[in-house]
Amino acid sequence: MSRMFVGNLTAEELAGAIAYAFTMSDRFDGKVPPSECKNAVDFLKKNRFHTGQVTPRIVQDLKKVNFDEENLEWEDGEGYSGTEGITGFHTLPNGLTYLGVCAGGDWEASLFYIVYFDGQELRGYIPTDGNHWNTDTHTAYGSEGDAPGVEDDEAASSANVQKRFGVDSTEVLGDMDPMAILDDIQKRIVPAHGRVGTLKGLKDIDEAKFQADKEAREHQEEENHKAWEARQSSMSSVRVMTMKPAGQVPVPHDSIDGKSLKEILDDVLSESQSFTNEVERLRGMPLGPEAAAEAVLMRDDRLRKLVGKFCTAVELLRIV
Repeated sequence: MSRMFVGNLTAEELAGAIAYAFTMSDRFDGKVPPSECKNAVDFLKKNRFHTGQVTPRIVQDLKKVNFDEENLEWEDGEGYSGTEGITGFHTLPNGLTYLGVCAGGDWEASLFYIVYFDGQELRGYIPTDGNHWNTDTHTAYGSEGDAPGVEDDEAASSANVQKRFGVDSTEVLGDMDPMAILDDIQKRIVPAHGRVGTLKGLKDIDEAKFQADKEAREHQEEENHKAWEARQSSMSSVRVMTMKPAGQVPVPHDSIDGKSLKEILDDVLSESQSFTNEVERLRGMPLGPEAAAEAVLMRDDRLRKLVGKFCTAVELLRIV
């Protein structure tokens, strides 16, 4: 079933719409305001645009395939696996203007997707023809194990690339087929007549709010750094452990927060187990703003606590 789009955007208009949506997303942490950028593309570059999944609708559209965005290229000429000519902002012969993005985790074969405006909202689409993803498991090649019922990643990957591309494994898959990808997009997303909705762009970004949010993030970063330094400083208060007579275990005479080495090691183990559980829960979440927010929270809270406790234990071990 075909999708439709209404209106013919310029590349700058689409870039502006994506820039505006990016600033509204939970994944935005930019520091360069619109007034310091030449245009919307420049704004995206200077503010380290790192995902096309900037709205819930795009996230939903891209759930079609389970893939990671650890490695991502979106600028013209910067794609992976032969997509260098179709990444970035382009307008197709049927009038559709899109942003091409190539992404994949270190363990995955990269795939290609687009972001476009259908006349009412930003959408995402992952082409099938010429694109590298497993059409049986609906995952990137390399992530088949995330699909229900798949026990052997390599076998599932090999079976699909053999069926689709006539090769034995992803190691000899070669490049994607840009022309087939573009043909797929134009067959799937077709022009239509209708009313074009309001499109917000770079000029609609509230610069005062932008600066206030930037200052709030910088303040939080400074507070986090101060807390980390305070934790590091507290380690210097550790004193040498008092030894019992020969044949008995050493007992800490004094330690951080009154905790013995055993208590601190038990705490590290408990925190490690909790962190591992959180990582597993995150792995089961769909990619998107919610997962990104969870990852940031884990990094700034759980991981920071775990590393702090580990350093405390190491410091005590060094003086035993």
